[in-house]
Amino acid sequence: MAIIKLKVNMKKIILIILIILVSCEKENSESNNFSTYEFVKLFPTYSVISNLELENNESIFIYSEWNSNEFKMSLLNQNGEITWTKSHENSLLGHIFFINEKLIYSYTSNSKGIFENTFSFTGNFLSSKIISNEPWYSIKKQNNDLYAIRQSRFGNASKLKIDIIQFSKNGVLEKKISLETSRNYSDLIEVIVQKNRIYFFGENNFESSIGSYSNHFCEIYDFSGNLIKLINTETSGRKSAYQSLVFENGNILMTVINFNKRPIDYDFRLFNSEGKLINSQIFNSPGNSLKLSLFENDRIGIAGSNSYSSSVNNRKKSQFVILDENLDELFEREIGSIDDGEVFFFLQEFNNYYYLIGNTNGTDGDFNIPNNTGGTDLFYMKLEK
Repeated sequence: MAIIKLKVNMKKIILIILIILVSCEKENSESNNFSTYEFVKLFPTYSVISNLELENNESIFIYSEWNSNEFKMSLLNQNGEITWTKSHENSLLGHIFFINEKLIYSYTSNSKGIFENTFSFTGNFLSSKIISNEPWYSIKKQNNDLYAIRQSRFGNASKLKIDIIQFSKNGVLEKKISLETSRNYSDLIEVIVQKNRIYFFGENNFESSIGSYSNHFCEIYDFSGNLIKLINTETSGRKSAYQSLVFENGNILMTVINFNKRPIDYDFRLFNSEGKLINSQIFNSPGNSLKLSLFENDRIGIAGSNSYSSSVNNRKKSQFVILDENLDELFEREIGSIDDGEVFFFLQEFNNYYYLIGNTNGTDGDFNIPNNTGGTDLFYMKLEK
């Protein structure tokens, strides 16, 4: 009888231990608000330098340690575990790369031209070739095309010339475009190429009394250099043009940051392809580093600081928001740390997940994990839709 009683007690003890372990695991998961297939990973003292590419729920990105001459390339599986990491000279790994047929293509530009550097899917360097002899281009990725964009002066040295070279994602030259505009060289902020249209975003009408511009503009050109449409929207009184997006449906989002407000206002102004204002929305945030990205079906991903003081109410300092094509909110989630905010560099989506990459100084909230240095760390976050 004593032996039977001991066995029963041992079963009870094991059951109690299991309940405690499950309870602790559940509490740990809920404290960071992460579900089974979500994760946050830190790369201590590093900063991201490239876009993120995704293939079969695996992801590749390029990053570098502060003040290092060496770049690293890593492959992460769907659970955030590093499959491999390879180090290369920074001349080989650029800010833009593609994955095509299990090869990795990285593009760089210098005084000798534009280079395509090829790597295996295990991160080993294979080859390098020059795809254009023209120097000093800025490389941009738009959908499945690669654009090399260069700004230069012409005429009286204050006017702006834009040269654009379009390549396929494996480096094949598709077209070259050269435009001369009436804008001053200092006016231009951003160039976006979308569906045989070139969008120039910038500011003009400088007000010296307050040290800012009073107009945010978008000029739309066809590939022959003809001006199709000009959109102007005011930015007077300590306002400034911010990030712009061009939707697949032809609409244009022009954002203006308002430094007169506390917390800071971001004024989202949505125009149709004819230049008519069709909607506007105010987004409040105390920080001036809001990040916007265009997702599928013209949805907008936004990540940045929350509009409240998290140290007072113990809420996380950053938020991730999804707006639809009409600027209506579809999704919102608090992320990051409580005591320190985050800077977001890339927001991307793939299948049923969102991927957020940036830097943080936070040590609590989502970043209360073992390898946090307490300094500036690179974070990689995967969230379910």
